[in-house]
Amino acid sequence: MKSPQDSAILAQDADGKPIEPISPDNRRWLGQHHEGTLSYMSGCGPRSVMITYALVGEEILLQVPDYNEIAHYAPGAQVSFAVADDVEPPTAEQPEPAIREVRVTATAELESDGRSHPPVAALFDEAWPDGIMTSIVTLPLTGLQVSERGPGQPGPRAQTTWSS
Repeated sequence: MKSPQDSAILAQDADGKPIEPISPDNRRWLGQHHEGTLSYMSGCGPRSVMITYALVGEEILLQVPDYNEIAHYAPGAQVSFAVADDVEPPTAEQPEPAIREVRVTATAELESDGRSHPPVAALFDEAWPDGIMTSIVTLPLTGLQVSERGPGQPGPRAQTTWSS
């Protein structure tokens, strides 16, 4: 007989480790935001950039122009993507807000032609000039970490290990 914990596991990653689904609360929170920080290793060292995203199924989608180094260095590599925002707005008594951060650490992939996502224009608010080719980089919702800090508390420190 399956336990409730077993039924919460939807799939397995490439190493056979169970992938637990993202909680409805975290999915809703990620769906309400559209910008995060992508950290990856480029040919010139570590990079962190703000980028818009779309949440589709069990993946985060990032649209980047083909000339951008993200399209060349992120696919196949472990990256970290963090979305942070105020949980409680600042007040006169507490001028610093409480912060929530959802961080995904996973291997990025370049979207293959075999996938069926809605048309890109429907997912992203960005319009690219004619002639600019773009790619979709995908991140599975694995390696999820959620942290919150109250007013005046130091922020979470990323513990990302880069390998070459």
